Amino acid sequence: MKWGAWICLLAACTSGIGKATCDGAANTCGSFTLQAENDAFALSDTSDRGYTNGTRLSWSWEPSVDSRLDRLAAKLCFGEDRTTCGRYAAAGLGQSMYTPEYLESPRRIIGDRPYGGWLYGMLMVDAVRETQAEHVEIYAGVVGPAAHAEEAQTFVHVHITPASPEPLGWDTQISNRAGVLVVYEHRWKLLELSCNDRPYFDLTPALGGAVGNVFDYAAAGVTFRAGYNLPPKFFRPIPSLASAMLVGAGRTPPPRSWDAYLFASADQRYVAHNVFLDTDDELYRIERRPWVRDYRAGATLRIRWLRLQFVQTFRSPEFRPESRRQSFGTWLITVGASP
Repeated sequence: MKWGAWICLLAACTSGIGKATCDGAANTCGSFTLQAENDAFALSDTSDRGYTNGTRLSWSWEPSVDSRLDRLAAKLCFGEDRTTCGRYAAAGLGQSMYTPEYLESPRRIIGDRPYGGWLYGMLMVDAVRETQAEHVEIYAGVVGPAAHAEEAQTFVHVHITPASPEPLGWDTQISNRAGVLVVYEHRWKLLELSCNDRPYFDLTPALGGAVGNVFDYAAAGVTFRAGYNLPPKFFRPIPSLASAMLVGAGRTPPPRSWDAYLFASADQRYVAHNVFLDTDDELYRIERRPWVRDYRAGATLRIRWLRLQFVQTFRSPEFRPESRRQSFGTWLITVGASP
Protein backbone atom coordinates (compact mmCIF):
# COMPACT_ATOMS: atom_id res chain seq x y z
CA MET A 1 0.00 0.00 0.00
CA LYS A 2 1.30 3.45 -0.89
CA TRP A 3 2.13 5.88 1.94
CA GLY A 4 -0.61 8.24 0.83
CA ALA A 5 -3.15 5.44 1.11
CA TRP A 6 -2.01 4.72 4.67
CA ILE A 7 -2.52 8.36 5.59
CA CYS A 8 -5.98 8.41 4.01
CA LEU A 9 -6.92 5.25 5.90
CA LEU A 10 -5.73 6.77 9.17
CA ALA A 11 -7.68 9.96 8.45
CA ALA A 12 -10.83 7.94 7.86
CA CYS A 13 -10.32 6.10 11.14
CA THR A 14 -9.80 9.24 13.19
CA SER A 15 -12.77 11.01 11.62
CA GLY A 16 -14.93 7.98 12.36
CA ILE A 17 -13.84 8.06 15.99
CA GLY A 18 -14.71 11.71 16.37
CA LYS A 19 -17.99 12.13 14.53
CA ALA A 20 -20.31 11.05 17.35
CA THR A 21 -19.07 13.58 19.88
CA CYS A 22 -22.20 15.23 21.30
CA ASP A 23 -23.30 14.56 24.84
CA GLY A 24 -27.08 14.58 24.71
CA ALA A 25 -27.53 14.99 28.48
CA ALA A 26 -25.27 18.02 28.59
CA ASN A 27 -26.36 19.28 25.15
CA THR A 28 -22.76 20.00 24.22
CA CYS A 29 -20.37 18.92 21.46
CA GLY A 30 -16.60 18.91 21.17
CA SER A 31 -14.24 21.58 19.89
CA PHE A 32 -12.31 22.06 16.64
CA THR A 33 -8.75 23.47 16.71
CA LEU A 34 -6.57 24.81 13.90
CA GLN A 35 -2.92 25.08 14.92
CA ALA A 36 -0.20 26.75 12.83
CA GLU A 37 3.45 27.00 13.89
CA ASN A 38 6.08 28.83 11.86
CA ASP A 39 9.32 30.70 12.39
CA ALA A 40 7.76 33.50 10.32
CA PHE A 41 5.40 34.07 13.28
CA ALA A 42 8.32 34.55 15.68
CA LEU A 43 8.64 37.95 17.34
CA SER A 44 12.37 37.89 16.54
CA ASP A 45 14.79 35.89 14.36
CA THR A 46 12.39 34.70 11.64
CA SER A 47 14.96 32.81 9.53
CA ASP A 48 14.13 29.29 8.29
CA ARG A 49 16.15 26.78 10.27
CA GLY A 50 15.44 23.85 12.53
CA TYR A 51 11.74 23.35 13.14
CA THR A 52 10.40 25.68 10.49
CA ASN A 53 6.69 24.84 10.17
CA GLY A 54 3.91 22.75 11.66
CA THR A 55 0.19 22.61 10.85
CA ARG A 56 -2.54 20.55 12.46
CA LEU A 57 -6.32 20.16 12.47
CA SER A 58 -7.81 18.40 15.50
CA TRP A 59 -11.16 17.63 17.08
CA SER A 60 -11.57 17.12 20.84
CA TRP A 61 -14.56 15.62 22.60
CA GLU A 62 -15.76 13.64 25.60
CA PRO A 63 -16.11 9.97 24.60
CA SER A 64 -19.47 8.32 25.19
CA VAL A 65 -19.84 6.09 28.22
CA ASP A 66 -18.33 2.60 27.82
CA SER A 67 -16.94 3.33 24.35
CA ARG A 68 -13.46 2.04 23.49
CA LEU A 69 -11.89 5.42 24.13
CA ASP A 70 -13.81 5.79 27.38
CA ARG A 71 -12.46 2.43 28.56
CA LEU A 72 -8.95 3.43 27.52
CA ALA A 73 -9.20 6.71 29.44
CA ALA A 74 -10.64 4.81 32.41
CA LYS A 75 -7.34 2.92 32.70
CA LEU A 76 -5.61 6.27 33.22
CA CYS A 77 -8.12 7.07 35.99
CA PHE A 78 -6.83 4.07 37.98
CA GLY A 79 -10.26 2.93 39.13
CA GLU A 80 -11.88 6.34 39.75
CA ASP A 81 -15.31 6.95 38.22
CA ARG A 82 -16.30 9.75 35.84
CA THR A 83 -17.54 12.02 38.64
CA THR A 84 -14.00 12.46 40.01
CA CYS A 85 -11.95 11.72 36.89
CA GLY A 86 -13.05 13.24 33.58
CA ARG A 87 -12.24 11.39 30.35
CA TYR A 88 -11.47 13.19 27.11
CA ALA A 89 -10.13 12.46 23.64
CA ALA A 90 -8.85 14.26 20.55
CA ALA A 91 -7.96 13.17 17.01
CA GLY A 92 -6.44 14.93 14.05
CA LEU A 93 -4.01 15.19 11.16
CA GLY A 94 -0.84 17.24 10.93
CA GLN A 95 2.40 17.96 9.10
CA SER A 96 5.78 19.10 10.44
CA MET A 97 8.88 20.16 8.51
CA TYR A 98 12.54 20.72 9.38
CA THR A 99 15.16 22.48 7.24
CA PRO A 100 18.74 23.78 7.40
CA GLU A 101 19.29 27.51 7.70
CA TYR A 102 20.52 28.09 4.14
CA LEU A 103 17.76 27.11 1.68
CA GLU A 104 19.26 28.20 -1.64
CA SER A 105 21.69 25.31 -2.14
CA PRO A 106 20.53 22.13 -3.93
CA ARG A 107 23.35 20.15 -2.30
CA ARG A 108 23.66 18.58 1.11
CA ILE A 109 24.91 21.19 3.60
CA ILE A 110 27.72 19.79 5.72
CA GLY A 111 27.50 20.89 9.35
CA ASP A 112 23.75 21.62 9.27
CA ARG A 113 20.68 19.42 9.66
CA PRO A 114 19.06 17.54 6.74
CA TYR A 115 15.68 18.42 5.28
CA GLY A 116 12.85 16.37 6.75
CA GLY A 117 9.07 16.23 6.86
CA TRP A 118 6.50 14.25 8.82
CA LEU A 119 2.84 13.68 7.90
CA TYR A 120 0.84 12.00 10.65
CA GLY A 121 -2.47 11.15 12.22
CA MET A 122 -2.81 11.39 15.97
CA LEU A 123 -5.06 10.31 18.83
CA MET A 124 -4.92 11.83 22.34
CA VAL A 125 -6.56 10.58 25.54
CA ASP A 126 -6.79 12.48 28.84
CA ALA A 127 -7.84 11.55 32.37
CA VAL A 128 -8.38 14.76 34.34
CA ARG A 129 -8.91 15.05 38.10
CA GLU A 130 -9.26 18.23 40.13
CA THR A 131 -5.53 18.50 40.88
CA GLN A 132 -3.88 15.98 38.50
CA ALA A 133 -4.03 14.95 34.86
CA GLU A 134 -2.74 12.00 32.83
CA HIS A 135 -2.16 12.51 29.13
CA VAL A 136 -1.32 10.05 26.31
CA GLU A 137 -0.71 10.78 22.61
CA ILE A 138 -0.34 8.23 19.80
CA TYR A 139 1.05 9.24 16.39
CA ALA A 140 1.34 7.23 13.17
CA GLY A 141 2.44 8.50 9.79
CA VAL A 142 5.34 8.78 7.39
CA VAL A 143 8.69 10.59 7.46
CA GLY A 144 10.33 11.51 4.15
CA PRO A 145 9.21 12.60 0.65
CA ALA A 146 5.81 10.94 1.12
CA ALA A 147 5.10 13.54 3.84
CA HIS A 148 4.95 16.17 1.03
CA ALA A 149 6.78 18.79 3.08
CA GLU A 150 8.71 19.84 -0.04
CA GLU A 151 5.52 20.65 -1.93
CA ALA A 152 4.02 22.48 1.05
CA GLN A 153 7.05 24.70 1.73
CA THR A 154 7.72 25.39 -1.96
CA PHE A 155 4.10 26.41 -2.55
CA VAL A 156 4.14 28.83 0.40
CA HIS A 157 7.49 30.40 -0.54
CA VAL A 158 6.58 30.78 -4.21
CA HIS A 159 2.90 31.79 -4.05
CA ILE A 160 2.26 33.22 -0.57
CA THR A 161 5.58 34.73 0.57
CA PRO A 162 7.43 35.35 -2.72
CA ALA A 163 10.09 37.40 -0.93
CA SER A 164 11.24 34.20 0.82
CA PRO A 165 14.00 32.14 -0.83
CA GLU A 166 12.85 29.08 -2.75
CA PRO A 167 13.98 25.94 -0.88
CA LEU A 168 16.21 24.02 -3.33
CA GLY A 169 17.59 21.21 -1.17
CA TRP A 170 14.59 18.96 -0.66
CA ASP A 171 16.08 16.33 -3.01
CA THR A 172 18.52 15.59 -0.16
CA GLN A 173 15.82 15.06 2.47
CA ILE A 174 15.48 12.04 4.76
CA SER A 175 14.23 8.95 2.91
CA ASN A 176 10.75 7.45 3.36
CA ARG A 177 10.02 5.48 6.53
CA ALA A 178 7.07 4.88 8.82
CA GLY A 179 6.86 7.21 11.82
CA VAL A 180 5.36 6.01 15.11
CA LEU A 181 5.38 7.89 18.43
CA VAL A 182 3.77 7.49 21.87
CA VAL A 183 3.87 10.42 24.33
CA TYR A 184 2.96 10.40 28.03
CA GLU A 185 2.69 13.26 30.53
CA HIS A 186 1.62 13.59 34.16
CA ARG A 187 0.70 17.11 35.30
CA TRP A 188 -0.51 18.35 38.68
CA LYS A 189 -1.57 21.68 40.19
CA LEU A 190 0.96 22.75 42.76
CA LEU A 191 -0.66 26.11 43.48
CA GLU A 192 -3.93 27.84 42.59
CA LEU A 193 -5.07 31.29 43.74
CA SER A 194 -8.65 32.59 43.51
CA CYS A 195 -10.63 35.70 44.35
CA ASN A 196 -14.42 35.47 44.80
CA ASP A 197 -14.29 31.94 43.36
CA ARG A 198 -12.58 33.21 40.22
CA PRO A 199 -9.10 31.67 39.68
CA TYR A 200 -6.47 34.18 38.61
CA PHE A 201 -3.17 32.25 39.05
CA ASP A 202 -1.99 28.64 38.93
CA LEU A 203 1.30 26.76 38.81
CA THR A 204 1.52 23.26 37.26
CA PRO A 205 4.69 21.16 37.07
CA ALA A 206 4.85 18.14 34.75
CA LEU A 207 6.88 15.02 33.99
CA GLY A 208 6.70 13.20 30.68
CA GLY A 209 8.43 11.39 27.88
CA ALA A 210 8.16 9.96 24.37
CA VAL A 211 9.01 6.59 22.80
CA GLY A 212 9.07 5.71 19.11
CA ASN A 213 11.20 5.78 15.98
CA VAL A 214 10.69 9.54 15.55
CA PHE A 215 11.65 10.86 19.01
CA ASP A 216 12.78 9.33 22.29
CA TYR A 217 13.05 11.70 25.24
CA ALA A 218 12.33 12.29 28.92
CA ALA A 219 11.08 15.74 29.95
CA ALA A 220 10.27 17.86 32.99
CA GLY A 221 8.74 21.33 33.05
CA VAL A 222 6.61 23.88 34.84
CA THR A 223 3.90 26.31 33.66
CA PHE A 224 2.22 29.28 35.26
CA ARG A 225 -0.92 31.14 34.17
CA ALA A 226 -2.16 34.51 35.39
CA GLY A 227 -5.31 36.33 34.29
CA TYR A 228 -9.08 36.61 34.54
CA ASN A 229 -11.47 33.65 34.83
CA LEU A 230 -8.77 31.00 34.40
CA PRO A 231 -10.47 27.88 32.99
CA PRO A 232 -10.19 24.83 35.25
CA LYS A 233 -8.67 22.75 32.47
CA PHE A 234 -5.01 21.82 32.61
CA PHE A 235 -2.63 23.64 30.30
CA ARG A 236 -0.22 21.31 28.49
CA PRO A 237 2.82 22.88 26.82
CA ILE A 238 5.44 20.12 27.25
CA PRO A 239 6.97 19.63 23.79
CA SER A 240 4.81 17.02 22.22
CA LEU A 241 3.52 18.01 18.81
CA ALA A 242 0.34 19.25 20.49
CA SER A 243 2.01 22.26 21.97
CA ALA A 244 0.21 24.65 24.31
CA MET A 245 -3.28 23.17 24.24
CA LEU A 246 -5.92 22.93 26.96
CA VAL A 247 -6.64 19.41 28.20
CA GLY A 248 -10.25 18.20 28.15
CA ALA A 249 -13.24 19.02 25.95
CA GLY A 250 -15.45 19.73 28.94
CA ARG A 251 -18.83 18.25 29.84
CA THR A 252 -20.53 21.65 29.99
CA PRO A 253 -19.80 25.04 28.40
CA PRO A 254 -17.51 27.42 30.35
CA PRO A 255 -19.33 29.02 33.33
CA ARG A 256 -18.54 32.57 32.25
CA SER A 257 -18.74 34.22 28.86
CA TRP A 258 -15.05 35.08 28.53
CA ASP A 259 -11.58 34.57 29.96
CA ALA A 260 -8.15 36.01 29.24
CA TYR A 261 -4.74 35.21 30.66
CA LEU A 262 -0.99 35.19 30.12
CA PHE A 263 1.16 32.11 30.53
CA ALA A 264 4.82 31.06 30.52
CA SER A 265 6.56 27.71 30.73
CA ALA A 266 10.03 26.22 30.88
CA ASP A 267 10.98 22.61 30.26
CA GLN A 268 14.10 20.56 29.75
CA ARG A 269 14.32 17.19 28.08
CA TYR A 270 16.96 14.55 27.55
CA VAL A 271 16.75 13.43 23.93
CA ALA A 272 17.99 9.91 23.20
CA HIS A 273 16.82 9.88 19.56
CA ASN A 274 15.63 12.41 16.98
CA VAL A 275 15.10 10.98 13.50
CA PHE A 276 15.50 14.43 11.94
CA LEU A 277 19.04 14.74 13.37
CA ASP A 278 20.30 11.18 13.83
CA THR A 279 19.58 10.07 10.26
CA ASP A 280 22.74 10.28 8.13
CA ASP A 281 24.47 12.30 10.86
CA GLU A 282 27.87 11.04 9.66
CA LEU A 283 27.21 12.42 6.17
CA TYR A 284 26.19 15.78 7.62
CA ARG A 285 28.94 15.74 10.27
CA ILE A 286 26.66 16.89 13.05
CA GLU A 287 26.32 15.69 16.63
CA ARG A 288 22.95 15.83 18.37
CA ARG A 289 22.93 17.62 21.74
CA PRO A 290 21.12 15.37 24.25
CA TRP A 291 19.90 18.20 26.50
CA VAL A 292 17.40 20.61 24.95
CA ARG A 293 15.43 23.40 26.64
CA ASP A 294 12.23 25.17 25.60
CA TYR A 295 10.94 28.46 26.99
CA ARG A 296 7.45 29.58 26.05
CA ALA A 297 5.34 32.66 26.66
CA GLY A 298 1.96 33.61 25.29
CA ALA A 299 -1.57 34.88 25.73
CA THR A 300 -5.07 33.53 25.14
CA LEU A 301 -8.53 35.07 24.91
CA ARG A 302 -11.87 33.26 24.87
CA ILE A 303 -15.19 34.91 23.98
CA ARG A 304 -17.99 32.37 24.42
CA TRP A 305 -17.39 29.62 21.84
CA LEU A 306 -14.19 31.06 20.29
CA ARG A 307 -10.64 30.97 21.69
CA LEU A 308 -7.60 32.71 20.15
CA GLN A 309 -4.12 31.93 21.39
CA PHE A 310 -0.53 32.87 20.53
CA VAL A 311 2.63 31.22 21.86
CA GLN A 312 6.25 32.26 21.34
CA THR A 313 8.80 29.43 21.75
CA PHE A 314 12.55 29.74 22.22
CA ARG A 315 14.49 26.48 21.81
CA SER A 316 18.11 25.88 22.76
CA PRO A 317 20.59 24.51 20.15
CA GLU A 318 19.85 20.89 19.22
CA PHE A 319 23.14 19.83 17.62
CA ARG A 320 26.78 20.72 17.08
CA PRO A 321 28.56 22.49 15.43
CA GLU A 322 26.27 24.92 13.55
CA SER A 323 23.00 24.81 15.45
CA ARG A 324 21.86 28.05 17.03
CA ARG A 325 18.89 28.87 19.22
CA GLN A 326 15.57 28.63 17.37
CA SER A 327 12.40 30.61 17.81
CA PHE A 328 8.95 30.16 16.32
CA GLY A 329 5.42 31.35 16.94
CA THR A 330 2.21 29.32 17.25
CA TRP A 331 -1.32 30.47 16.50
CA LEU A 332 -4.26 28.38 17.72
CA ILE A 333 -7.92 28.98 16.91
CA THR A 334 -10.45 26.82 18.75
CA VAL A 335 -14.19 26.82 18.08
CA GLY A 336 -16.74 24.75 19.98
CA ALA A 337 -18.99 24.34 22.97
CA SER A 338 -16.03 24.42 25.39
CA PRO A 339 -12.96 25.92 23.68
